[in-house]
Amino acid sequence: MDSQILLGIVNGLSSLVKDADYISLAMLGGTAFIIYECATLSTYLKRVATRKMKKFAKDFPSLIDMNSCVLTKLRHAKSELNADRVAVVQFHNGCQNLSGIDFAKMSCTHEAVRPSLKPAQADFLNLPVSAFSYLTNAAFGVEPKVIMNIERLRKFDMSTYTLLKSHKAVSFALAPLVSDDQDVFGFIIVEFCKIREDITSGDFQFLLKTYAEKIAALLDCSDLGDLDEERLFKAPSEEA
Repeated sequence: MDSQILLGIVNGLSSLVKDADYISLAMLGGTAFIIYECATLSTYLKRVATRKMKKFAKDFPSLIDMNSCVLTKLRHAKSELNADRVAVVQFHNGCQNLSGIDFAKMSCTHEAVRPSLKPAQADFLNLPVSAFSYLTNAAFGVEPKVIMNIERLRKFDMSTYTLLKSHKAVSFALAPLVSDDQDVFGFIIVEFCKIREDITSGDFQFLLKTYAEKIAALLDCSDLGDLDEERLFKAPSEEA
């Protein structure tokens, strides 16, 4: 919108005022300016939305490929760790409180599960981080990353206990997902429907850490062409 359109708005509004005086003209000028700014903002927002839509459409095939790679890694992890469920959970923003502070939330974005179990991803979306303090602390390394019996959580975090109980989990382990900038943006959680004492072993911890690093690399990379896809698709045991 240029100055000619703005002048047209002023002329159109002035025709609505009889015996317009300086005050009326000033008010008309202010109204015209507000209309001009709103129209300009609307045009700008439309351009931004169009650019985002085009970028999303362009990146969508790569996003599909990335998700396929992540799910492949989860299936490898489930098999090699002899787990009943392996899932990726990522932190993200939620709505805001009255002070304008974002509520931190987390969602399960990818999941591999034993065929006889019900997938849990649909019930693990947009959950407030504050309600699952044990999981959050464990993801950042504040708490132990291995729980051989979730019954011990009853005293510390009933939300986490109830969530995992609904998955029929008895033991679980998790490892953080860390970006190239060393920011923790989520975690990978491995669940078992029976007590697994071997999850404290060095071999198990090594495999879990390796899978977490590979999945983090996939999720943190905007261009799959930058990744060694053949290496990423291999299970850790195949890399001698």
